[in-house]
Amino acid sequence: PSQILARLRAEWALAALLPDRPDQARPIIEAVDPVLFPWWREYALARLELASGLHKQAKDRLIQLWRAMPWHTNLSLTLHDLLHPVPPDPAALERHKVAVLLYSWNKGEVLAQTLDSLAASNIGPARVFVLDNGSTDSTPDLLQRTFEQWESLRPGSLYIETLPVNVGAPAARNWLLSLDKVKECGYAAFLDDDLLLPEDWLVRLLSAAETSPQAGAVGCMVTDHIAPFSLQAADFHLLHPDTPAASFADSAEHVHVLQNATGSRDHPLFAYTRPCLSVTGCCHLVSMRAIEQAGAFDVRFTPSQFDDLERDMRSCLASMPTLYTGALQVKHMQHSSLKQADSPAKTAHIFANKAKLEAKYAHEDLLKLHEWNLGVVWEDLLGKVKKLEADVNVVEGKGKPF
Repeated sequence: PSQILARLRAEWALAALLPDRPDQARPIIEAVDPVLFPWWREYALARLELASGLHKQAKDRLIQLWRAMPWHTNLSLTLHDLLHPVPPDPAALERHKVAVLLYSWNKGEVLAQTLDSLAASNIGPARVFVLDNGSTDSTPDLLQRTFEQWESLRPGSLYIETLPVNVGAPAARNWLLSLDKVKECGYAAFLDDDLLLPEDWLVRLLSAAETSPQAGAVGCMVTDHIAPFSLQAADFHLLHPDTPAASFADSAEHVHVLQNATGSRDHPLFAYTRPCLSVTGCCHLVSMRAIEQAGAFDVRFTPSQFDDLERDMRSCLASMPTLYTGALQVKHMQHSSLKQADSPAKTAHIFANKAKLEAKYAHEDLLKLHEWNLGVVWEDLLGKVKKLEADVNVVEGKGKPF
């Protein structure tokens, strides 16, 4: 039917034309039948208005939509943050001493793009530390050129560490954390070597951190780097340890992590800020106080996979939880180790690390983490819904239900 085709075309327009070409997307979205698809059409038009910079119109439309479906958790969280945003404060760069930490192994081409992106961003007086994890490709030459360029523009702000062999991700992170100049800082911002960063990435992470001084880490939304920019990660949460799911046929599993965003293209529905169990490690800000209290990265998860999650779990148990801020979106040129696993050996390594994670935590600790996680997101949601009810009462009667 023509109405179904119009809806499919509009879904394509959202994925292919936003956020860069909203004017081209508008007639396609407006062609959706408002009788058959009333809620979806209103949401799509709100996304269009956000992409066009028409924030007031988008807010008004989303308020009307929320009145119709107040049970929608993501809509509630997103609308709350649109009405009560945490403004990025560049002065935060001066209030906090930050070390920006990267490590890389044989990824010279994408590392060059990451370093260019980093150089173009606003990091204030932060220092950058790059560890060459035993690379044998173009990485050493790239880092030498980059060092010379930075020295001419920002002398004393870039430091290069070179290791003779690849020690894996957890040990590389710990090596960087052990540097004297890094230990002087209040925060360490870890970046993967295959990112494209917005100009204000560090400002947004620090501004979010200031709203939650007890946070052990602050992370962000991560998307693909090419259209339609599907989500790779948002906030991670711990399910009940007795959830009936298993990766291994011959042993019980109790660490069940909810990844509620992977593959989604609805960026605005994940553009909220809230506490969580963990965030993706490819771009996150770690409190050095949390490192002192809960420990650094566990080298048993070498070369990678689950080391970020496990450290965040320890930090939560030490009463220094993780904070997710979807106001920051970072583009990732590659995927997780699991997505990249292209051989039985690589897949086996990942599952081996999952088995280590399972064996490390007692059932009662996982239950404690789950109950904390459920309680904190429920409290966060109820508080935001209460604020939204007040906001809707303020604008009551100014718009017509669709």
